[in-house]
Amino acid sequence: MELTRESAFGISARARGHIRLPDREPLRAALTGTGVVVQPLAEHDSPGLETHGHPGYVLVLPIRRVGKLMGAMELYLTELEPVPTDTAEMLQGIAAQAATAIRHAQLYREQEESSLTDELTHLANRRYLAQRYLQEMQRSRRHRKPLAILMLDIDHFKLVNDNHGHLVGDAVLAEVAQIITRSVRDSDVCARYGGEEFAVILSESDLDGAMRLAGRLRAAVEAAEFPAGLRVTVSIGVASTADPDQLSKLLEEADRALYDAKRNGRNRVEAALEDATQGAPPS
Repeated sequence: MELTRESAFGISARARGHIRLPDREPLRAALTGTGVVVQPLAEHDSPGLETHGHPGYVLVLPIRRVGKLMGAMELYLTELEPVPTDTAEMLQGIAAQAATAIRHAQLYREQEESSLTDELTHLANRRYLAQRYLQEMQRSRRHRKPLAILMLDIDHFKLVNDNHGHLVGDAVLAEVAQIITRSVRDSDVCARYGGEEFAVILSESDLDGAMRLAGRLRAAVEAAEFPAGLRVTVSIGVASTADPDQLSKLLEEADRALYDAKRNGRNRVEAALEDATQGAPPS
């Protein structure tokens, strides 16, 4: 575990000591003690102050809430000075308020993340997908790079639920989500679009690259063994473009290609018509 500096006042940009390890000074004595601790600062750990150069000492105060470490507060000193009792008490009060503020920020972030995450598959949900789709369209226009979307649907998923129950169906959904996550880049966006349908946004990916990925995904799902010994397949629709005027249509075109894949026999990959995703053909 390590602590990183998240907020500072009166120190220079990119100051030293932005990472602190709990088992090393100056944190160790403060975290194992009961209150304010003043420690000498090694040169490589001493940040530059905006008005007084590099301090020789640091006053360290752990920030805890209900016994749990939330962080630490550092006050830099140019000279070694005793800490008056009233000052120590004031700092401990500030630390208690900081602990409450940090916990509130953590709760807010957790609630925000849960509102954008599908509880079953732990993928992004449709709301987050829509937000990222807008962002990726803007980025594609700005950098003139292609953007691709895959739409995936588990074939005959209703039969899985009907014949094996919803718990098995949920396990199948979760495993397909894991296969998708393992198959794409960290920069790509995977989401549960709804029901047994998934979507993937591929930044800077042309149609050929998106089709190759879709083929690998289809094969990986077909080769996987699911709970209750089930074998399932997916149908995939693919759309890609670098045309700014066509970007807003990508999701619709990928969905239409998915419909074509299911209509043409399932367990297959279909691309949207090139003139629908790449712009009108030259006259």
